[in-house]
Amino acid sequence: MGAPPKFSDADLLLHWEQTGNIRETARRLKVKYNAVYERLIKGNFIQAATFDPGRGGFTSRTIPEGVTLIVPDLQAPAHHPDALAFLCAVRDKFKPLNTVCIGDEVDLNWLSDFAKLPEVDQSHSEWAAAQAFMRAFYAEFPEGVSCVSNHVEGRLAKARTRGRIPPAFLRPVEDLLDAPIGWSWHSSIRMGDILIRHGHRDTAGLKRVIVEEIPAEHGRHLSLLIGHFHSRIGVATPDIKIGEKFFWGAFTGCLVDPRHPFFSYSKGTEKLGTVVLVHGRVVPVAMSLDERGRWTGVL
Repeated sequence: MGAPPKFSDADLLLHWEQTGNIRETARRLKVKYNAVYERLIKGNFIQAATFDPGRGGFTSRTIPEGVTLIVPDLQAPAHHPDALAFLCAVRDKFKPLNTVCIGDEVDLNWLSDFAKLPEVDQSHSEWAAAQAFMRAFYAEFPEGVSCVSNHVEGRLAKARTRGRIPPAFLRPVEDLLDAPIGWSWHSSIRMGDILIRHGHRDTAGLKRVIVEEIPAEHGRHLSLLIGHFHSRIGVATPDIKIGEKFFWGAFTGCLVDPRHPFFSYSKGTEKLGTVVLVHGRVVPVAMSLDERGRWTGVL
């Protein structure tokens, strides 16, 4: 093991109090994100993530072909209490080359147009809990790419237009989520013949999207993997043969907590789990639950 990062609590607090941002604090101290996160937790300068029941202009990104872990909709702080432990176990089992977040990392419930229960409609506490979870997530997953989504960029954009706030007054989403420098946000992710995006502008009938819409948009056919639809996981279309190639459409599932008050509308149809891309094919990984609704710890 290497020597622990050498920086004093005084230096840490100086930069932390100036920035309030783990990523920027780590950059100033010339250390890794995890080193700052762990010291802040150890010194009780921030709280570890806990479960509390109570932008335009994005570009696409191409990633290298290889085993890819997909992080499905989390919607923190309405994520499943075992979501992070489950994702770490999947990572350790499959040892992915890439980590792709499908979007909706946080819920931003207070910015939505839907009716809200008064006991959970508290913007400050919701955001504090969501940010605490995301810091813990990024400590485990310091590098990756994420998709633009309706709960994050969509709700922030709506709030901006309603508040008549110029773009120059806004912080980038990576700063809001306190993400490490190793993360970036994109309208879609390409990996070989696979297109990955959040899916909030797609229909659940993926065959038409693959056969008609994707070629019109990208100039060729691609398989499609999307999130957004919490009640679907795995391949949803049989192989579609186009010319000499086969293409598929698939969903990521989700890792939300259906019991959370944010999901008072839930019908209990959520498919908890995620998928891993292995050799260009979808491998669903279900989250098995016990009678209390907690993950059994078994993959």
